[in-house]
Amino acid sequence: MLSIEGHARSVLMNKVARCRTFENVTRADVVRQIAQENGFGANRQDIDDTEHVLPLITQARMTDAQLLRRLADREGFEFYVDFDGLHFHQRRLGQKPVRTLQWYTAPEIGEIISLNIENDVTAKPGAVSIRGRDPLTRKDIAERGSNVNPLQAG
Repeated sequence: MLSIEGHARSVLMNKVARCRTFENVTRADVVRQIAQENGFGANRQDIDDTEHVLPLITQARMTDAQLLRRLADREGFEFYVDFDGLHFHQRRLGQKPVRTLQWYTAPEIGEIISLNIENDVTAKPGAVSIRGRDPLTRKDIAERGSNVNPLQAG
């Protein structure tokens, strides 16, 4: 029997926690160094420059992905890895869509007359609910997670 498991580079960047410091560099310099260490050559890096030279940036028990996410949040940037490489830049709201989804209905149902999607990209979910089915016991599973601290909940 042959078993193959594949992981995206972004997942591999989130496996090993490191402890190190970067001295007298910008956040973009740290991102470039980490990108290079993780196999993203210069042609696979989409990194906007940052202005401020910081005396010390510390990676304390964080994975590379966690550090890059923290640096992006502090700079007001976004960090992600996709088919095109590693990205660390301001949000590009004017770019063309990466994917277009097409929805077809059966001819007997007719055309979609109205569609309304509300999306607040700055919102954080208060709670998440999922449902599934355990294939071994054949029982339904329903779980709920919340970002509310139980000690603060009134």
